[in-house]
Amino acid sequence: MDARSSRAHSPSYGSDLSSIPSSRSVMDLPMEGTKLAPKTFKGDPAQVEQFLRRFERLAMLHNLSPREKCETIVDYCSKIVCETIQGFSAYRSHNWEELKQNVRIFWNADLEDKRFRIRDLQAFVAHSRKQPIHELKDWRRYLRKFIRIAGWLEGQGKLTADDYAYYMWTGLYGPFRKRLEARILLKDPSHDMAEPFKPEAIRKAAEAILGVDRFDTERLGSEDWYEDDSDEDQSD
Repeated sequence: MDARSSRAHSPSYGSDLSSIPSSRSVMDLPMEGTKLAPKTFKGDPAQVEQFLRRFERLAMLHNLSPREKCETIVDYCSKIVCETIQGFSAYRSHNWEELKQNVRIFWNADLEDKRFRIRDLQAFVAHSRKQPIHELKDWRRYLRKFIRIAGWLEGQGKLTADDYAYYMWTGLYGPFRKRLEARILLKDPSHDMAEPFKPEAIRKAAEAILGVDRFDTERLGSEDWYEDDSDEDQSD
């Protein structure tokens, strides 16, 4: 038999191992607190879904039955959480789906749907527009704080793409906005000013203005860039 026919008749395993059954069982579960175990759940609402998701993956890998899931999930919980779960009727009846819902309800996972509101974003914008942006690190700090709130709201469908761009723009320090606008319009002079600037255009302009490789960064303090703008604002 030549090499080609040998390859044709040899088993192919490929890179997808999902179809290969695992021989692991409940006896092979990692000990709580070890590297492969889910992080101990202590009742933080922000951690509910992540904890359940990681435990489900572990249960699938170890071929756990619904009964075994109910019995072993408490091994990865704090003492108080463990005792509370053991008090649920779903735990005693080994009803895994109901037990998951109990965990979500009693540890307020639904509150995560209300993590931020539009008024939280508006309050952030009102504060941040008073904060000067002198360096790249200031800009990135602003972006991190903005994305934390606005990105979550957009992901929840509570903020449109235009709203996201609008708040991103209006949350910036006034004199810095003027510099950004000049830079953006230089690149796109036909931009319709009835539409907000795109976040990507804002980001590129900011990084170009604040880039650490600018020839005048060390000799001309970035604070000096705002002097003329500040004088104009005071004279208006």
